[in-house]
Amino acid sequence: MPKVIIWRDGAIETEFDPGHRDWRMGRSETNDITLLDPRKSVSRFHAELREENGRWVFIDLNSQNGSWKDGQRVNRLVLEHGHEVLFGDYKMAFQDVKVAAPPPPPPRRGAALVATDDVPIAPDQTLLVPGKAQPPGHIERSTADGAGAAVSSATPASPAPLPPGRLKAKPLRKGVNPVILVLFLVAMLGAVAAVAWKVLSSGTEERPVVQAETPAAPPAQTPAAAPPPVAPPPVDVPPALPPPGVAVTQGQTPATTPAPPPTSPTPGSKAGPEVAPPRPKRVPPPPPKDNPAIVVRYDEGRRAIRAGHFIEAERAFQAVLQMQPGFRDTQTLLAQARDGQSTARQKSLADGRAFEASGDWTRAIAAYERAGAADMASAARSKMTVAGDDAYRKARQFDARNRPIEAMTWYQRAVQWLPDSDARKATAQERLAALKGGGA
Repeated sequence: MPKVIIWRDGAIETEFDPGHRDWRMGRSETNDITLLDPRKSVSRFHAELREENGRWVFIDLNSQNGSWKDGQRVNRLVLEHGHEVLFGDYKMAFQDVKVAAPPPPPPRRGAALVATDDVPIAPDQTLLVPGKAQPPGHIERSTADGAGAAVSSATPASPAPLPPGRLKAKPLRKGVNPVILVLFLVAMLGAVAAVAWKVLSSGTEERPVVQAETPAAPPAQTPAAAPPPVAPPPVDVPPALPPPGVAVTQGQTPATTPAPPPTSPTPGSKAGPEVAPPRPKRVPPPPPKDNPAIVVRYDEGRRAIRAGHFIEAERAFQAVLQMQPGFRDTQTLLAQARDGQSTARQKSLADGRAFEASGDWTRAIAAYERAGAADMASAARSKMTVAGDDAYRKARQFDARNRPIEAMTWYQRAVQWLPDSDARKATAQERLAALKGGGA
């Protein structure tokens, strides 16, 4: 019988027989086993004991501090006798002592019935009453006035009924069950009494009853209703005999009275065998709710993937796996975010090269920075400074020739490409503003 013992600080906290139901344990009062943990070393819904195919299984419900056995964290453990699981300040011990089945009883020495001269056994296994032997062809029969007469017959006759007081049973032989013999004697006495009563009450002379050497045949048919043949008595339950002074109806013998048939309840009656109520179906406990903080980070990662922000998605999914490994499909989404980063990086590098070739240094540097190519972005920034210097010189030349349109174009490029630390950038901005305002 399995038994679960929960220890805390070296003392037994609770001990119970799991029976055939599930047990959930934790700090919440809605659990089957509430653990009063002031240090909050266990979760509100920490673990569950569940019976599966006759085996008990310990299941950790994604607890924060986890469950441990032999120094290793376990999420699911099939319990055996002697297993101990640690969670927080508690220790659960599982005991399943198999009760040895009692040895089978020794076979009872059955008493075999052996045919002897005193107790003959017919082929139908009906035992005859041992008594005084009669000469062949002799049968004692009663007439209407009750006087007995000996009638000789060419065929063997059944033994005459003897008073119960004069019947002296011989000692049991070795190997004969005394209970069976007593039941047999009682049944035979009832049968003999029924035959004698039938003969006395008929009032007419009957033909002699012929008994074959093999199984006993039923008595010959007479104008009156003949009694049915005597059935062999049952071994386990002795037949009921009529009490003294009670008359028995014609055509029925005390030894062959049929048992009343089992009564069936009539419609509308309350009588009848009690039917056990059906066992209620086993309802599995609801799954534990997810940690809200984990769900929030998980949803942030999914939204970042849909928006194409793969770096943010990777960070969110990594945080989810750190809080709860194996949460939903986080591992698959993390791989998807990393693949998206690789694809986006290749595209940003291609865009940066295209912008650099067209002289669009600002957009080229931005594309390189999105791809995480710091070296390529630094090289593009140096090239942009050189291009800004060249644009400033060209703008000054066109400005000196009084060509304001070309001068404004190159001044604008110089403002975009020159670094903020270059003083020429401020001069280019002032001159660009003056030309746009129509000044000389």
